[in-house]
Amino acid sequence: MIIALIIMGAPALLFSEETSGSEMPNTPLAGLKTVQEIKNKFSCNLQLAVEFLNYTETDMELTPAQHSKSDSMNIVSHINAVYKTNHLRIGINSTLPIVIGQGEEKWTRYQDNFTFQKDKLNYYWERIDTYLGYSFGKIAENTFYAGIRASEGIQRRTDFISFGVPITGTSTEKIYSTGQIYGYSGERAITPFFSVNWGAELCLPINSRVTNSGMPGIVFKNKNRNAYTTKVKTGVTYKKNDKISFSFEIYGGKMIWEGSKVKTIRTYDPLGDYDTYYKWPRNETNYTGISFGLRYSF
Repeated sequence: MIIALIIMGAPALLFSEETSGSEMPNTPLAGLKTVQEIKNKFSCNLQLAVEFLNYTETDMELTPAQHSKSDSMNIVSHINAVYKTNHLRIGINSTLPIVIGQGEEKWTRYQDNFTFQKDKLNYYWERIDTYLGYSFGKIAENTFYAGIRASEGIQRRTDFISFGVPITGTSTEKIYSTGQIYGYSGERAITPFFSVNWGAELCLPINSRVTNSGMPGIVFKNKNRNAYTTKVKTGVTYKKNDKISFSFEIYGGKMIWEGSKVKTIRTYDPLGDYDTYYKWPRNETNYTGISFGLRYSF
């Protein structure tokens, strides 16, 4: 059973600087510079997030057709380092798991909704984005960006129960993928200390490589086959001073991956040759997250 997890983390471009009251007097934006007035600088944003994953796998080419469902929760860190000029943004965004969640996976036949297999599933999932963006606007900062993502997922399944019979063993699956990301983020100050932010992102996979210990020697290599990942986010930032800010953010999205084509392996045997069929099923992942962050600018 194979799942591709390409779940993206959007860049956190949160910043504000004080100006004299004469520049923007008696307005909620007083004390904040416009995008055009920002000096070249670096910022690093560290976020801790709780991420909830709900996903299904579907294989209509098997006989009988079947699908699985599972829920899981991970605690992850988001680290975003950004170099800024008045309009340019160059950044690296990484997501690293801290606590790997475990959920129960159930496989069910479509024809009669009979659950014939259960197992415990947990996985390690990290991704790294590099991106280049352009920012503009005075009252609100608007940033459009594009970049490349590298992702690795390691899933382990244990405690199998098939047709009511416990089965010992572990199945380890590894998913390596690259993708192209396109995104937009915005931020607007509502007081000299608080600002709100929002954003949206699309990831289109370039290729992937999937292996599974339960299928020795089998490698699935796939290019973009009707696959995509979306993400939306919103949040609020509190500025303590010119260097330190705190943030709260919620986000969510969906991942669709159509899986692989059927791979046929011919086995030559003295008693008779035979074919074995392997496939990476269709994946659909719905995810939501809540994060708390600390940003330091210098």
